[in-house]
Amino acid sequence: MKLVYISSSNIPSRAANSIHVMKMSSAFADSKCDVTLIGVKGKVDPDISGVDFYNFYGVRSNFKIDLIDVFEGRGRSVFYGLYSAIKAFIAKPDIVYSRHIVGAYFSSLLGLKVVFESHTPIANSGKMSLMFFKSLISRKNFTGLTVITEALRQHYLDNYSIAASKIRVFPDGADEVVNRNEIQLTTDPERLQIGYTGHLFDGRGIDLIIDIAKHCDWADFHFVGGMAQDIARWKEESKSQTNVVFHGFVAPGMVPDYRASMDVLLAPYQEGVKTYGGGDTTAWMSPLKVFEYMASGKAIVASSLPVLNEVLQDGDNALLAAPSCLESWCLAIRKLRDEPDLRARLGTKAHEDFTSKYSWHMRAKNILREYGGS
Repeated sequence: MKLVYISSSNIPSRAANSIHVMKMSSAFADSKCDVTLIGVKGKVDPDISGVDFYNFYGVRSNFKIDLIDVFEGRGRSVFYGLYSAIKAFIAKPDIVYSRHIVGAYFSSLLGLKVVFESHTPIANSGKMSLMFFKSLISRKNFTGLTVITEALRQHYLDNYSIAASKIRVFPDGADEVVNRNEIQLTTDPERLQIGYTGHLFDGRGIDLIIDIAKHCDWADFHFVGGMAQDIARWKEESKSQTNVVFHGFVAPGMVPDYRASMDVLLAPYQEGVKTYGGGDTTAWMSPLKVFEYMASGKAIVASSLPVLNEVLQDGDNALLAAPSCLESWCLAIRKLRDEPDLRARLGTKAHEDFTSKYSWHMRAKNILREYGGS
């Protein structure tokens, strides 16, 4: 099966959408697809310039990458969408799988079978995107809409003329963790090692973790990732706390080593979760972080938000705490300190759930099955 994946991601980039499309392209290729990923040529970032794309993202070089150098300014999205659709048409794929609505629309105009994947309500992307979406779903070669949560599926059913049979829910995913090397984080085996990986944006609960660290001075709290300005900000906030460590930016392919070195992993999402582009995804998100945590086989403490409850169940594969309640979080972490058997059981169950439902491999396989692939 020949598949062209049209993304709007800058490659290389630190953004979660960039990681997502690279991981999915590799997973599609593992499912015996001939895959070409179309993306935007990334802006120069001194931390990642000149990297090998496949090594940087920790994926196999089993798919092709075709990057378009796009100008800044008015008409950028339409130009990119049209250009990417023409590239797709020339490739003669069996299916175009797109996370760029304009690229999806023009691909359909060119007679290609199209699936569009959405992670937030399309109206959030502006009037033009909404117009293209409404036109796309009315076309005969529109094959389906992939969304990442039941909440987002219901939003589309409530607001657009699209058949329920054409909307499928496939939560985000993560890599299976194989042969990871633990990193020496402490020389004191009695201290619990607690980790957070990812961006340090507002809404991610970074301030909450710093407050937790003040009340749990018997544990070390590690932050892996973040932009330079965000790291500087939070370092200043926690400068008097010796049990808070910022490891800085780490290439996505190396982050699993850090997660494997922790005893507990935190996902304290708050109302108003911000993304790399600045949007709020609280009501619809399916965070890569959660699945990456599950893949690590470590105990997870996460916010009790409806979209997270679609994947995490309190006392089964995680402990859930009220998003902004410091006492609730401290109680959960103390419980995991005092009950190592519970830590092990939660981590094992999370890993089992991940393996059976949420790996990139399973996600790609299920998507291809639904949309006519093998």
